[in-house]
Amino acid sequence: MKRSPACSFIRHAHLRRPVLSVMRPWTRAGLAGALAAALALGGCALPAREGSSPGSDTGSAPAGSAPIEAAEPAYVYTAQDLTAGIETEESTFDVKAIDAHAQDAANFSLRLFQAELDHVGKGDTNTLVSPLSVSRALALLANGAENSTLTQLEEALGMSRDELNAFLPAYERALSLEPNALTGADDTWIDSPLAAERPQKDKGSDASEDGADEADDESTQAGSMSAQGKELPFTLAESLWINSAYLDEISPSFLKTNASVYNAQVFSAPFDATTTKDVNAWVSDKTDGMIPELLAKDPSAKTRMYLVSALAFDANWQTPYEEEDVDEDATFTSASGDEQPIRLMRSTEQVYLEDDGATGFVKSYEDGLFSFVALLPEEGTSVRDYAASLTGEHVSELLENATYCDVKAGIPSFTLDYTAHAKEALQDLGVTDAFDAKAADLTGIAEKGGLFVSDVTHKTHITVDEKGTEAAAATGIGVSEASANAEEEEPKEVVLDRPFVYLIVDNQNNLPIFIGTMETMEGQVAEK
Repeated sequence: MKRSPACSFIRHAHLRRPVLSVMRPWTRAGLAGALAAALALGGCALPAREGSSPGSDTGSAPAGSAPIEAAEPAYVYTAQDLTAGIETEESTFDVKAIDAHAQDAANFSLRLFQAELDHVGKGDTNTLVSPLSVSRALALLANGAENSTLTQLEEALGMSRDELNAFLPAYERALSLEPNALTGADDTWIDSPLAAERPQKDKGSDASEDGADEADDESTQAGSMSAQGKELPFTLAESLWINSAYLDEISPSFLKTNASVYNAQVFSAPFDATTTKDVNAWVSDKTDGMIPELLAKDPSAKTRMYLVSALAFDANWQTPYEEEDVDEDATFTSASGDEQPIRLMRSTEQVYLEDDGATGFVKSYEDGLFSFVALLPEEGTSVRDYAASLTGEHVSELLENATYCDVKAGIPSFTLDYTAHAKEALQDLGVTDAFDAKAADLTGIAEKGGLFVSDVTHKTHITVDEKGTEAAAATGIGVSEASANAEEEEPKEVVLDRPFVYLIVDNQNNLPIFIGTMETMEGQVAEK
């Protein structure tokens, strides 16, 4: 698409999508049978990473060739995998739920981000949260909550339990499909400015709804392959870890719902040091090693369950940076005024953002399904003051009203590992009863009651460099038993050499997968 240097105003047409129903066909045997089978097996092995295989026998190398390195053995759980024994129901995916609740999801994303910022100390501090990971973990919990505990979760998330159970699986399903397979149109979705650089597919390669229905459901739920067989830049996974001594008290309905709706794996574990290793190994596997440790300590004697959600994102830029595009001698001025050396990646982008407090740009990832969105507050406005002014509606409108324009952009290469103040942030959003041993009502998990949420751990990772972006998030919920626009002729310029807000967004719905701030580059510069 040829563009003039002048900015041209683009509006994102709202998309009316048809219902897409995908039936999950599997029905499973009883829980007791699975437990017996698991005990007989004595363990469960994680799948080996790509390019490796279980076992230590690597064979012999042909004469004159380099020796073959031994494959790393697959991790073996101490916990027992009960997933195959959980009876599930057929699930349908209705994309109308996305249109109905995308704005609710966007609002939760911004409110969670702002609540996290409120708990970050003053000074040069970076943040990063994944609202999608947090919302999916809370949805697992909501399926076991009742009365005011459930009401508070629903109000914080902006959706009822039933709406969550409709929206989140449909949204996951939509992300695993080519846009045309979802809409049944050739180019409707291409109206989005954020998708303007998306390569057109060959005629005849569009998948019909029937073709999407016939796709392997396990692969799309795992998130590694699209319904068209293309590798996707993200994965989503959920798991429930149950104290084996408490297993017979867990509601089968709670397990059935989370296994059916979220394809959650279910494990029975002794809840000792081996369980900590198992959960961390599971999270590491589902985040491709980007989050090697979710749990920092072993479960307490009162811990009954962990609800875990993991998300990984790994995408190359649509237009990678060349060596000559990188300024090795650039500087970043931190929030406190310190000048810090950075590696600044320069490019000319075509999607420009502007509101009353900031300017920004959009840089697309490969295939145009996701984008990196940068927002640079105007001089004299702090990142935190600008972030506090954002709402889900404002961000959605900002992205929908993007303009085409040459933008001289600069992104510092950076890497960040972050642990959020998730419990405190959720309490700020009104989720209080769940953390109160006397007020919590989680009788949907165990009818006898006495359970409460003892902790919520949310960890994130991101690396932005010349090739693209790797990002991951994991959320763990510990459940314990209580003791008793005008046109411009000149190119714009947005160089992120001072504190900025950034997002990774899904271009189909303008929903943030990650939101963060960079206030300092001290120790955060990504290596070549």
